Amino acid sequence: MTAIQLVSTTGILETAGLDAYPWNYYGIIADETNVAEELTLLKAQVKPTEQEVLDRYNALLKSPNRIKISKWVDDWQVALTEARRLGIAETTGLKPTRAFLQTVYPLDSSWASYWLNEMDMQAHRDLPGWKAAFPDGLKISRIFARAQNAKKTTPSSNKGAFASYQGVSGNNPNPASAIGSNNKPRCICAQILVLGLL
Repeated sequence: MTAIQLVSTTGILETAGLDAYPWNYYGIIADETNVAEELTLLKAQVKPTEQEVLDRYNALLKSPNRIKISKWVDDWQVALTEARRLGIAETTGLKPTRAFLQTVYPLDSSWASYWLNEMDMQAHRDLPGWKAAFPDGLKISRIFARAQNAKKTTPSSNKGAFASYQGVSGNNPNPASAIGSNNKPRCICAQILVLGLL
């Protein structure tokens, strides 16, 4: 609820003679006449504890949603931001980056392996400023979300990387000879062996 909405709500509730604010917080601010002080009191009341934020952060690391990856990444980013704001030790430095990469490993092992290996390589080199230059938890989660979105939009192909035409080779351009005695196409591997190309 924004300050304007709260002020608007305050005026509406007071003129209507209601004693309850949404979420039953009226008792907290009933004696206050300054809106800024009311907001400060409400903010302190609804602020989550460090343990609640840490529990939410860890729960998101344990259960990535395989179907709604972008929503899960968004939720994780919010939890990480809240945890950093509270100064929780698990969210300092590159700890969240490594935790995120280990969490998404089952979802995309090649992507996560690349970044984990890159992190280990940078740590081994130990060049000045590498930790500041390496993507932090928020950046790496954005990179992951973009990679997953790119996978969705790229049409997949079930075709092999190398096209081969059975019965057509440099020495034998006639596809008709590709038919075997049982009217089934011959394997191109057998033709290559017969021609002595291998």
